[in-house]
Amino acid sequence: MTEIFPQQLIEALVAREIADATLPFGIVQGHNGGGPGYQASVFHLRASEDRTMTVCAMCASECPGLAERLVFGVFAELTGCRAARTAE
Repeated sequence: MTEIFPQQLIEALVAREIADATLPFGIVQGHNGGGPGYQASVFHLRASEDRTMTVCAMCASECPGLAERLVFGVFAELTGCRAARTAE
């Protein structure tokens, strides 16, 4: 499996409701949540002054970090910026 964003970074971002300008594809703000059998993640990206996007992922799964990886994977694809890739 290819992971676009390292899990440690996702956990650091989600642990605080973030406004992080150090990410390679722009300023990101967002939050996640979940409960038994589901998880959700929504983040807003300001890639530039005139290019913004918001991505939400809702998963019927308890797989740790899945919703966040989906959101950041979409950002990486849409901006053409693949911050990190690891093969499992």
